[in-house]
Amino acid sequence: MRTPLLSSPDTLQVNILNCDVEERNVAKKESFSMLWEDLTMEIRRQERTTLLEWNSFRHETYEKQHQDTILVQRSPSLKIQMGRLGEKMKVYRLPYKNVLPVPLFKPSKLPSKHNYASEGCQTRNVPASEKEAIRQMAKGPQSTKPGFQVSSLLPQQNIWCPSMH
Repeated sequence: MRTPLLSSPDTLQVNILNCDVEERNVAKKESFSMLWEDLTMEIRRQERTTLLEWNSFRHETYEKQHQDTILVQRSPSLKIQMGRLGEKMKVYRLPYKNVLPVPLFKPSKLPSKHNYASEGCQTRNVPASEKEAIRQMAKGPQSTKPGFQVSSLLPQQNIWCPSMH
């Protein structure tokens, strides 16, 4: 939990909770990590609720203003929940934008007329088990695996983005 510097005179306090998910599969040499700002709780002055009393004889003033606690909860599934503390939160679905126009890890088809072996590349026979493993990797993650992983809940396009690394 952290409390950043306040930039607005109406904001009294801001608390932010981050969520960090990390998975490691040593057998497949895979890892997945994700960090996002999960919950923001902002305490601010409530608008139009100021009580002001002034005693001109004693030159005293009394001022009271109510506070609101605003909650904003974000999730990696592109949903935001917003509302006041103690009230029902309203759910908003964010629009999805594809980062890359072309799917990752799918090379374009190369022309078969070019002979790469003549340029010094060596060809080798690929065993059937290796070909099957390549086909499985091209299909992407399967949702019927016995071990549950959080990364399987996310859309394939959001798992890795080269512009972020």
